[in-house]
Amino acid sequence: PDKSYYESPQKIADLTSLVAYFFETLKLSSPLDRAKSVVELEKQIAQVFPTAQERREWWNTEKYWSQIDK
Repeated sequence: PDKSYYESPQKIADLTSLVAYFFETLKLSSPLDRAKSVVELEKQIAQVFPTAQERREWWNTEKYWSQIDK
């Protein structure tokens, strides 16, 4: 999800609940703690991952260099 997704406490709670349910289904220990760890990791990744607009700008820029430029 986009960075703004992680700014909503309700969405974070829903995601944590969903991930915890996934771990419960797998019968793993401490599903809520595991879910919180996963959500925290996703939040950290979202902070450094470029936004959709930044990715589009990067993909639409010239990225080729001639041998002279090297």
